[in-house]
Amino acid sequence: MASLRERQRADGTIAYQVLFRHNGRQRSETFDNVRAQRRFANNCERLGVEAALEILNAADDSDIDSPTLGEWLTHHIDSLSGVTQGTIKRYRSIAANIADRKIGQLPIDEIEERHVVAWVREREKDGRKGKTIRNEHAIISAALARAVKDDKVRINVAKGVKIADSVREEMTILLPGEFQVLTSRIPESMTVERALTRFLYGTGARFSEATAIRVSDHRRAETPPTVSIVRAWKRTGGKPELGVPKTRMGRRTISLGQEVHDDLLELSKGKKPGDLMFSRDGEPITHQRFWELWQGWADDSAHDGPPLGKRPRIHDLRHSHASWMIGRGMNMLDLQHRLGHEDIKTTAGTYGHMMPEALVQAARHADAMFDAPPLPPATPPTIGA
Repeated sequence: MASLRERQRADGTIAYQVLFRHNGRQRSETFDNVRAQRRFANNCERLGVEAALEILNAADDSDIDSPTLGEWLTHHIDSLSGVTQGTIKRYRSIAANIADRKIGQLPIDEIEERHVVAWVREREKDGRKGKTIRNEHAIISAALARAVKDDKVRINVAKGVKIADSVREEMTILLPGEFQVLTSRIPESMTVERALTRFLYGTGARFSEATAIRVSDHRRAETPPTVSIVRAWKRTGGKPELGVPKTRMGRRTISLGQEVHDDLLELSKGKKPGDLMFSRDGEPITHQRFWELWQGWADDSAHDGPPLGKRPRIHDLRHSHASWMIGRGMNMLDLQHRLGHEDIKTTAGTYGHMMPEALVQAARHADAMFDAPPLPPATPPTIGA
């Protein structure tokens, strides 16, 4: 436990001290201002004496105007515009986690690349996935970019720090016959849930997008019929609200097969154009409720009929749709637009391994290199010509 005390120096100024135990001995650190005193004491309590001393040695304590990274992250997040309250809440949670670590207590003008690298390794040691660390790192980098713009620091030391990819969780692909087994487990009374399951499988839409579709988004008179994806559910302070799709490319039009089209026609009966397509008594189908039902449908041990032999997630319906489209010859650019990916690299990186025909074509082209006819023999030059 650290304790605080003040002492008057001979010149009349106040010395602010922190008393603490380190390696079995009583020690103290003296500061010229109360803010630096309390910062060090708080670090001792939250991070431990070793970390507090390391931060103290890395920082220039005379610069009391330089905020810590944790403080600057709060300032950065409070200055953001054009983002939902749910996103702000998530950012603040990430910022709070960073503030509770050594890097979060360093003044921003004292942070070096090595501190960011050490933080990345610490998160990897915590078992965090590469995608999670990248999301957290993006917030640090954006905050430091703002600090550069505001002349608080010279460079953004977080920019360019490499983060290793973690092993991607394997997707589970449901073949048409397996999907029929799954849907046979949905009670007939759950017409909305059955139609939603079929819609996800038949369009590749995200759950948050599908459950935000209104009756008016179904373009039944077009050939082929389509559905417009123009909104999605977002988390805002724990409460979902309608917002824009996940990416700019998320606003798109998806063509429908006849069976999915017929499902939507049936669901829309008695509803107004502005009503949610997938709803019960006017209330949207929430992910939590659907997931609870899904757990039972996907569990072979809970059913006597033919087994699935695999345990799919809800999002695997999207993967299954993409896999089927690739198998039927859809190219990556068209698939990118259908799925609403911002970058075709995402589509290719996620589903490129599912394109066996591309491998076959590549092998044929390689073979053709050896089938070229031989060049004709060279004609010797004519002497004296």
